[in-house]
Amino acid sequence: MYPRSVALMWAIIVCAVCIDIRGLSPEDQHLDSYDPEKEWFTCLDGSATIPMGWVNDGYCDCADGSDEPGTAACSNGKFYCQNIGSIPKTIPSALVDDGLCHCCDGSDENPSLGVVCPNTCALEAASLRVELWNRSLMLADGLNAKDKMMTDSRTIQRALMLRQAEECDEEHSEVSDACHTVHTVLETVGGGDAHLFSMYNKTVERDGVTVCLLVDAKGVIGDREVDLGMYSRVTGHNTLVFSDGAPCGAGGEYSLRVSLVCGRDVRLTRVVHMSSCEFEAELATPTMCDAGDMVETSRLLQMLGGSNTTEEEEEM
Repeated sequence: MYPRSVALMWAIIVCAVCIDIRGLSPEDQHLDSYDPEKEWFTCLDGSATIPMGWVNDGYCDCADGSDEPGTAACSNGKFYCQNIGSIPKTIPSALVDDGLCHCCDGSDENPSLGVVCPNTCALEAASLRVELWNRSLMLADGLNAKDKMMTDSRTIQRALMLRQAEECDEEHSEVSDACHTVHTVLETVGGGDAHLFSMYNKTVERDGVTVCLLVDAKGVIGDREVDLGMYSRVTGHNTLVFSDGAPCGAGGEYSLRVSLVCGRDVRLTRVVHMSSCEFEAELATPTMCDAGDMVETSRLLQMLGGSNTTEEEEEM
């Protein structure tokens, strides 16, 4: 925090154009509330009415932090980086004037306090164009593969239902484990998760962990292979849970949670041994790709001035 006089002077310098308030988006729907020609400012949550001169003065007067869009005074505040030439973003107000540059345009740091941030928006934009272009290619491939996988899902679901009806009403020991798996899959996968059927019984491996999707998982620890559990449920529409694995520690059991993300094919992209008994992994799959993500990626590319990259950017 710094004196009201210093903060107010900075706010006045930044406000060279009417209602150009530091830390506030020029497209904010409440922009008129910050008109410096007005005598009073009413907090956006209606909690208080204060003199307009108290806006961005370094003291938090509104419960919602709306009087300090351009300082770190309010713990719940948000600071808007315009980042002209790149992509605008919002950062926690706690990062404002902390001596570090968080916005590529340097607007989060006050030069009068001795911190001058170089404008790196052109470099950031070039890097983002490459990243977004590569993401658009991945999304295109993923969405194309998703159509076939959705068809496969319906076929596999029908096959599992038929198998359950024909085989799993008999108490034969040789089919009991398989029938338990089929029953669990049919009980836990469906509705918005029906796309998961396309992955049934597919095997993926990475860093010593082998997952038979929707069936079971195993992992190598040291020089031995351990059971990481049987598939048990889906949580949050994007995480497969494998539980009741081999004994681990004092009364514990090994387990694995697999988070699903968009990808051009089905493969494990990350495996982490979280604790002595818990593993986590990330699985890329086309079924998690969404057309809305492609629309948003294209929008961001257009914001950066093009829908493809130059040869120079591709070499970065």
